[in-house]
Amino acid sequence: MTSEKFDIFPRLAAAELIEKTEAAKRRIFAVYGLSEGAALCLCRIYETKGGISAKELILSDKWGKSAISRHLKLLRERGFLNATDDGHYKQKMTLSPIGAAAARAISDEIDTLRRTVRQGVSDDDLDTFLGTLYRMSENINEKSRS
Repeated sequence: MTSEKFDIFPRLAAAELIEKTEAAKRRIFAVYGLSEGAALCLCRIYETKGGISAKELILSDKWGKSAISRHLKLLRERGFLNATDDGHYKQKMTLSPIGAAAARAISDEIDTLRRTVRQGVSDDDLDTFLGTLYRMSENINEKSRS
């Protein structure tokens, strides 16, 4: 039996894409000393323009209350947010000028990364690829449950 029978898709290409994309994201977030979760939280607040409460963050992204609290605490400590730690999940979090600049830079870098990865790949090709990948994932999950 040849090894090709076990290579469902090019493992090296898929692993390399994931590895390099994740490494690039970590470098972007590290510039600001943030974890991926904190950076995503920062960018989510930036996207709302008028601020967002911790409760809204939890509902919009299905993050846990404790994770949101940790991310917001870190962002406040680093001066990215204009909010006090009063424990109220309804309080709107807004970005400080430093936070807005960091969120804009992170967002721009992530957009550049996306464009780089997608270069030469049409929307239709991407949709087909992702649909196929999700279907394969569902198939293997169904198989592992049986």
